[in-house]
Amino acid sequence: MSSTNSLITWTITHLTDLYSRPDTPEPTGEAQPHVDLTTQLNTNLDASLAPDAELWLNHRRVSRAEFAEFLGKGRGLTKKGEVECKNEDCIESLVEEGKPEEGSVVAGTATIVHTHPWRIRAAPAKTRVVVVFSAKIQKNPEPQIVQLFHTWASKPFPIVMPHRQVDADAL
Repeated sequence: MSSTNSLITWTITHLTDLYSRPDTPEPTGEAQPHVDLTTQLNTNLDASLAPDAELWLNHRRVSRAEFAEFLGKGRGLTKKGEVECKNEDCIESLVEEGKPEEGSVVAGTATIVHTHPWRIRAAPAKTRVVVVFSAKIQKNPEPQIVQLFHTWASKPFPIVMPHRQVDADAL
């Protein structure tokens, strides 16, 4: 059980790193270290994916560069990205029964909330992205994703605009 839990935890941690944008520090008037988002994303991809990983995005085979571009676009338009992916939202099964050294498949869902730098009325604009993933992971020597099916759909948060109360007698 601990091996299963650790691969699920490993997958959640690495996918969260891929999906979320690092927090942008608030301006303080002092020099801030520059965070190159492309370099940071490529570092996360190298830590998560095997060099020859097979990647599928919305049921279409994509190259590693196309997948990185897709993730970069989602992160680039946001000020902050919160990822929610829990252990109970994921399952793991061995690739070959009785042979844990062959690797496992971890499947699950993640919800990403992108907070944008612009506002709608008084609140920041937000978009919810739901990701369904299935990752085949090999564990020699370190875990790496060798095959990833990634399906996503996005939806903006509803805009609630309060209306003034109208007195029925005034009509």
